Amino acid sequence: MLIGEAPGRDEDAQGIAFVGRSGRLLDAMLEEAGWNPTSEIIIANVVKCRPPDNRPPQQKEVNECLPFLRKQIELLKPQQIALLGATAVKHLLGDKRPMNQLVGELLTSESYPDQKFTVLFHPAFILRSPTRRGEMVGWLKNLRRQRTSSR
Repeated sequence: MLIGEAPGRDEDAQGIAFVGRSGRLLDAMLEEAGWNPTSEIIIANVVKCRPPDNRPPQQKEVNECLPFLRKQIELLKPQQIALLGATAVKHLLGDKRPMNQLVGELLTSESYPDQKFTVLFHPAFILRSPTRRGEMVGWLKNLRRQRTSSR
């Protein structure tokens, strides 16, 4: 399971997470890392509706949406969860360290005692910093290896 921040314009219009430029890049990186994005990956967001002017979600919006995300996690029981970007990390784990210190880390949360979270860059960051794409694909490959070895 991958968890991002919030829907963008394309996602809000289609009702599907990660279908815009970031989503297409994410799919390409997942495929490069050996994943099938349509059959092996479930994607969700911290908030379910696009915030006005594409701003980061406010705490009130997060508080209203987190019960839905928690229920998704409870029902799906994903083998792995990767948090895409600082907003997802902040609102699910409460960790405010810079992303460069968190990417690739395996973290836990009292709110999700049976779950481990891996922190990854958000694909929008990779669009702005394409030199980090190889690193991101490497982390996705690492997740794939972890999944394969835990079976």
